Amino acid sequence: MSLPSSVSRTSTILLFSLTIFISSTLLFSIQPMFAKLILPNFGGAPQVWNTCMMFYQLILLSGYVCAHLLSKISHLKVRLYMQVTLVLLPLLMLPVSTIYTENAEHSVSPMIPLLTLLSLSVGLPFFILSMLSPLLQKWFSYSHFEDAQDPYFLYAASNFGSFFGLLSYPLIIEPWLTLEQQHQLWAQSYYLLVALIALCSFIVLKFSSKEPLDSISIPTNPGSPPTVKQYGKWLLLAFIPSSMMLGVSTHITTELFPIPLLWILPLSLYLLTMVLSFARHKIIPQHWLINLAPGMILLVLLLLTTKTVSPVWLIFPIHLLMLFVISMIFHSKLFELRPSATYLTNFYISLAVGGALGGIFNAIISPAIFNSILEYPITLILASLFLPQRRHVVEVFASLLRRILSGLLPVIFMVITIITLEALLRYGIISTHSMQTMGKYLIIVLPFFLCYLLINKRFSFSISITLCFFLASHATSSDSILHRERSFYGNHIISENTSGSHRMLHHGITMHGIQNSNTKLAHIPGAYYHPSGPAGQIFIYFNDKPSNIGVIGLGIGSLPTYLTDVQTLTFFEIDPTVIRIAENTDYFSFISKARERGVTVNIIEGDARLTMNKEENQSYDLLVVDAFTSGTIPMHLITQQAIQLYSDKIKDNGLIMFNISNHYLDFTHILCNQGNLYALNCLSRSDLIITQSDREEGKSASQWLILTQNDGLSLALAENGWDTIAPTSTPVWSDDYSNIFDALRWKL
Repeated sequence: MSLPSSVSRTSTILLFSLTIFISSTLLFSIQPMFAKLILPNFGGAPQVWNTCMMFYQLILLSGYVCAHLLSKISHLKVRLYMQVTLVLLPLLMLPVSTIYTENAEHSVSPMIPLLTLLSLSVGLPFFILSMLSPLLQKWFSYSHFEDAQDPYFLYAASNFGSFFGLLSYPLIIEPWLTLEQQHQLWAQSYYLLVALIALCSFIVLKFSSKEPLDSISIPTNPGSPPTVKQYGKWLLLAFIPSSMMLGVSTHITTELFPIPLLWILPLSLYLLTMVLSFARHKIIPQHWLINLAPGMILLVLLLLTTKTVSPVWLIFPIHLLMLFVISMIFHSKLFELRPSATYLTNFYISLAVGGALGGIFNAIISPAIFNSILEYPITLILASLFLPQRRHVVEVFASLLRRILSGLLPVIFMVITIITLEALLRYGIISTHSMQTMGKYLIIVLPFFLCYLLINKRFSFSISITLCFFLASHATSSDSILHRERSFYGNHIISENTSGSHRMLHHGITMHGIQNSNTKLAHIPGAYYHPSGPAGQIFIYFNDKPSNIGVIGLGIGSLPTYLTDVQTLTFFEIDPTVIRIAENTDYFSFISKARERGVTVNIIEGDARLTMNKEENQSYDLLVVDAFTSGTIPMHLITQQAIQLYSDKIKDNGLIMFNISNHYLDFTHILCNQGNLYALNCLSRSDLIITQSDREEGKSASQWLILTQNDGLSLALAENGWDTIAPTSTPVWSDDYSNIFDALRWKL
């Protein structure tokens, strides 16, 4: 079948590339846009994004399966009419909006209502968009151009569109457009896509005759059907980068840099590797990456083992570089193993299955079977086992036994070192400080260096890094972990310091509370709530006054220790795991002791924006917003609508107090500008100097902010260390608009 003279090869390639690019841009721009739209109902936890990613990967798989089934229809016109009709269906749902069935607070697990919400709201448009890339590549394969026998280069256009759509959201779309404007732009772009697809289908019909497709759909050299072994390789090569991308996202947003939408960076890098791997001309030599990969894996495992999180400007790029290197290797291998165009949809289905399995492993399986974030190091170890052999490698050991023994050598060295140091400590030959200093190098660095010597022996290398990682992680813990538990909202660790003087609750890098183990000092709140800090100053002001206090965020429940039997305190907490921990007297006693003194302490489970809305107006003397997801306040708790809600709930001279302690984000002017809309005075106090006696009592540096109409109290606070903050030109944040760059401190 010859191509009509009116349609050139170049214009056809440009048309198909542009259509695929726009479809992928729409596909991946809707992910952060809709994630931002639904975060107010699900607490802003990293697991929300992991669940969304799992949903997107499953729908992507469904779209690929649909494309595969449609490609089996023999008559071309029937097939095209069906495909174009499917593309028209999302027009009935535009612009995209949320369709709620129930709130997350009514479910045992928020995952079920979240998946239901995603399915009803964006399931159909995402499904249609996900099937377009393989379909359009299949359409192009009917053109009988020379390129038609290998249309996988169009997959690079697809991934570049995905990369552009994802990265443009925080850099271009979010800072300049409200959510409503974003929805309208997305809908208008979809109309353009429909027109381009109609044009593509018209050109495809020009390629064909009125006869059934059988005469044009089979290439001259279709190749052999993929074997079970090939399918297995495709699945594995797609699974590892997918799981690693989610693992890196979770790690950097909880342990390194807890900033909203930061997960866009790992996903963007993941997509960039797809673009580069499926391009016709390779920019980065594959053997460079293969030689670099073992050292990168070893370095990241060493960072995870030692819990090294600073300096962030150095550690953060290391994790991203490792993700880039591993994804490039495995995606390039996928490109090498691609089948002929006849089995194009089979190939993409396998990629989608592997990606979806990665999402399921990180979003469902790992939280269910691990009480800590182990999916990241596990995927690293798995990658080390399936890395391609390095060039110029030394010949591997002949027998499996010798490989295992060589892999055990670093571990044997580590075990002997641990036993020796413990013996020296027991007999007083070395101090505890010397034990910790020497242990860091002898127990971790040297064994990991021995692992590096095995990088040419892939199996031995994988065994050694696996054993070294888990053994070193256990042997070098500076705190005694009493309890560890994962929930949908985070990874919670209860630990005791080495001296046994304090117990702490951590979520990622953020400490959510500390209590002195000494019964004489156990009543003194620590961390951000110490009596000499800003929070203590305000609560001492309310001391013995009949008052009703609301607190968003429970932690370990430190604040009731300030109250008496004439006061009531109500916590609003979204995570049932945190509630169980705070009320468990085996770990913390602030709440139980307050109740024994007659203080009324209530705990309401659910998202504060939803549950507080049911409370009576003007019922609180003080509202405290102290809810953290790892290291930052969920965005929906500090928008204009949130401030209006808090303003409605406090009495005329009441206070709204925010804990804005954060290394990377400064919410001072954002909150003050929003408070100014409701004629609220704004004051802030930073308490950053911690004395030795403060440290012994568990005090942490903190920064707090107050909004109030109480002019007398504002004046008194200004005379006692609080700074009065004037409104600025920073745009007001709302549920419809926010720009994270307004809050960045711009220093690491």
